[in-house]
Amino acid sequence: MVERSQQVLLMKEIYQNAAKVLISLDFEETEEILDATYLHSTLALCKIALHRLKVMELDYPKNDPVSFTRDEMAALRRLFGCSWWVRAWVVQEIFFSKAAVFVLDTANHELDWDLLGHASESLPMGNRGDSEKDFPLRSQKNYAQAWKLWALKRTTDPTPLRGLIAYFDVVKATELEDYIYALLSLSAEYNYLGKMNQRSVPVPTIDYSKELSEIYTEWARYFIADSQSLEILCEPLISVGDQSWSEAESKLPSWVPNWSRTVNPLRIEHGDHYAAARSRPVRIGNAIDQYSLNLSGIQWDSIIWVGSTTSENSQFNAAFAQASEFLGSYLTQEGLEVLFALTATAGAYQDKGAGTSTPPNIWTYLTTRISEHLESGDYTLGNDLDEPNRPGQTQNVGWSDEYRARVRLCCFNRRLFITKRGYLGLGPYHMQLADLVCILFGGDTPYILRKSSSLTYRFIGQCYVHGIMNGEVVDEWEKTQGNEQWFELR
Repeated sequence: MVERSQQVLLMKEIYQNAAKVLISLDFEETEEILDATYLHSTLALCKIALHRLKVMELDYPKNDPVSFTRDEMAALRRLFGCSWWVRAWVVQEIFFSKAAVFVLDTANHELDWDLLGHASESLPMGNRGDSEKDFPLRSQKNYAQAWKLWALKRTTDPTPLRGLIAYFDVVKATELEDYIYALLSLSAEYNYLGKMNQRSVPVPTIDYSKELSEIYTEWARYFIADSQSLEILCEPLISVGDQSWSEAESKLPSWVPNWSRTVNPLRIEHGDHYAAARSRPVRIGNAIDQYSLNLSGIQWDSIIWVGSTTSENSQFNAAFAQASEFLGSYLTQEGLEVLFALTATAGAYQDKGAGTSTPPNIWTYLTTRISEHLESGDYTLGNDLDEPNRPGQTQNVGWSDEYRARVRLCCFNRRLFITKRGYLGLGPYHMQLADLVCILFGGDTPYILRKSSSLTYRFIGQCYVHGIMNGEVVDEWEKTQGNEQWFELR
């Protein structure tokens, strides 16, 4: 295990010193078919590269389509369909080598990485009119990896490891530790490995002898302490194409991401709109053991009602009706139409002043239309919010489509909930009655926690609660000189 841990550090030097790195793609077809693939791939890639040169150097229409024959498109599909593209360790082969060359067949036909990388910037995601057939999703994801490799190789400053893990979010590794270790030599942390006194937050060491849960927990704690951000807490939620909580499978602490899965964190996207903890920084206290994270914050409220989990096409139909009857009037003195419209989009259409890209009267439009639905007893928000024609237009376009898309994004796999104080929120699908709504210092949003013992809490996920997203809880807490609370997450 010690030798293996040391080899991780040597791989960077090996690739940097190699005159050429030969890369064998895992085609399974016969040599004759591979010969044809080489010719078609080269022709198609050269065509892409030439097209890009025209766009860059001449007054050439940028929307002019790159045309492919069916054979060329099939060759590209096979080229990018290889599983090599999503292997975690291959990132180093490209990034550190002076010259990387793909060997395409037993006849040693070669394809230079520079041509392929250059072409990846212009390759269309699919043949026009027949995308799924000629360039299926797997190849599109693999092609995206080629573009990411090409873009990363041209960067000058090393990227923090946390950013690399998010950047290469579809890579695969046989050893689950390698979802971290395979990218470490590319990262800003690499030069600080083993140098405990050169950083205020020491970088964890490479150690294959440790349990996977210990490795992932060490790195999660490091990312939080180093970034002074709780953004990583948004990740232990749900895998792509799966509806199981990663904690149940991996046996990791509830606050630690499972980097061995392709994760869709389902964050509440908000840019810089929210500051639930105001400017209070992350505070990490002493933990009871290596698997706990002790964070400071405020226990604000508890949950007394939860709606049903929404599916991709559900727009809270029954949940809105139930919540409307349960709430009556809202504590912020806004009407229910405003409350529902904001909650369904996690506050996306609030007026944030100058610089917002939202049309100035979209808010009036949305609240008026939603009010009409509520008054008529129709709670199918987003299904048929037909927009009145704008001046000079003959068909309904724009705002209603934008709103429906936002509702689908925010509501998928989440639940409406109501707190004991009478606030409406939007939270993770696995939340339960009596869960706690807390403000954790350093966090942008409120969080749902569950008491798991007299000393510890289970982290459930982030949430949107209309009326407390911009520091209102902290302001009240400071006025009343409340006591700081500590939450031992397990």
